[in-house]
Amino acid sequence: MLKPLFYTRAYACNPFQADSWLKVDSARWSVEGGPDVAQLSGISNGRIDLARALSLLRCPVELVHETGMPAWWGYVGAVEFSNGNLSVKADLDLLANRIKVHYQTLPLQANQWTSISIETAWNDNLISQWVYGIKEKIISLQESTALQAAGFSDLTLQNDSWPIAKPRVTAVPDWKVTFTLRGWWSTLGWRFYSQPKGLVQNSYDGPGSQKVGSNSTDLNDMNVYQSFTVESGGWAPLQVWLKCAMKGYPVDYLQVDICEDDAGAPGAGLCMGQIAGGLLTTALTWLSFELMITGDPVTLETGQYWLRVHRSSDTAYWKHYVVKVDEYESYAGGECWLTDGPRSPAADLLFRVCGGMETTDQIADMAGPSSGGQFLAGVRLDVASGVYTNPFRDGSLTALQEILVHLNAGNSSGVKMAAEVTADRYLRVYLQPDPSSAVLYINSDGLIADQGGNALPAWMPVTGEWAIVSGAWGESGSQYQQVRDRVLLGVVEYDPVSGGLRPG
Repeated sequence: MLKPLFYTRAYACNPFQADSWLKVDSARWSVEGGPDVAQLSGISNGRIDLARALSLLRCPVELVHETGMPAWWGYVGAVEFSNGNLSVKADLDLLANRIKVHYQTLPLQANQWTSISIETAWNDNLISQWVYGIKEKIISLQESTALQAAGFSDLTLQNDSWPIAKPRVTAVPDWKVTFTLRGWWSTLGWRFYSQPKGLVQNSYDGPGSQKVGSNSTDLNDMNVYQSFTVESGGWAPLQVWLKCAMKGYPVDYLQVDICEDDAGAPGAGLCMGQIAGGLLTTALTWLSFELMITGDPVTLETGQYWLRVHRSSDTAYWKHYVVKVDEYESYAGGECWLTDGPRSPAADLLFRVCGGMETTDQIADMAGPSSGGQFLAGVRLDVASGVYTNPFRDGSLTALQEILVHLNAGNSSGVKMAAEVTADRYLRVYLQPDPSSAVLYINSDGLIADQGGNALPAWMPVTGEWAIVSGAWGESGSQYQQVRDRVLLGVVEYDPVSGGLRPG
């Protein structure tokens, strides 16, 4: 059977121990994160009061097997305390001690009314964060003002920074305390994940366009340059996007290079991408140029670089290319040049430079101490995904949401990845095993058993494994349907009656 072991928020031994009267009602593990949720309950009967029960919120808890092996680990997420006909519940899911507000405004910009999104700075309750950890909340408003958004942020922080003990009256009197435990995996959803690396862009669609390679006598439009600034460096470029079109069906290639900066002017090329003219349309459309790197790997560091847009061969007025520019000059990080210098009228090229980072490395950053992993001891990557995607994130999703996207996408061989928080609070990322690896069984009692038919104890880590379903084929499984008689143990639950495990 399982018994609870409480710790202080600093992970020291907690003087409150109730293994003699608190029983484990349920416990669940998931392939997404390991220990998921559990529930403890017992008759308080003077053993604990409301204040003591609430003081245990966010305290670490282990459910320990009678052999001494830890089976489940997490923290106290909610407390419900009954005293006669009055029941009081407090839940950390409702707490938020770091608030940001997104709102819309309608400024006059370049003689046009346009709606733009603005966000406030984070508003923090540092004392609550010291007690419970950082738990963020983003509020979205429609058209608003900075003053209203700030007031909304202050009021929300005032109301949500501390657990609220919500009372309710019950028809039947009771003297019971119930603890809802949550796994550390859930805390990855407490913080939103932003990553500035991997994207530099100007997407403001102001007036203007620029020909590329249209005149064989005036070579001014042979090269269209755009300087851009990398604010947060240390990433490899994978793609350049341009809004471009063709005129007259050119048969060569439209090319784009990333170049070094040479004392404020375009320098040597670092990498290049190209698209065949026949793949463009006559309407200006966003297209992706996959970058080809022939020499050493290219890493963009903090500083200035240039894009060079040009044709691969011939020039002709009746068949050339066009790229979109913004003559409102909305991009502050650079300017558009032609072959002989700054464009007139001045403009900015519409562009997007996208980088790449292996998804498992991105997961490690998402679960880092300054991101979602404030309660984790570290990350262990048992697999390198081999899949590279743009690491830029705008902070609209939590670290948990972002991690799940990468896990579900799998590795470069098409195998899904899984993750668990281990007993020492490390996030372990691994490959989901193949069904042929199944050595576990689901017996006729619905319990998970080993090859000898013995029900597994609750401390055995089995989530993410495959199990053979006992049935018409006996304990050996089907000889002809090697997958259909196997199930993935995506969710596993504790059976408090037998002390064993069953599929959820």
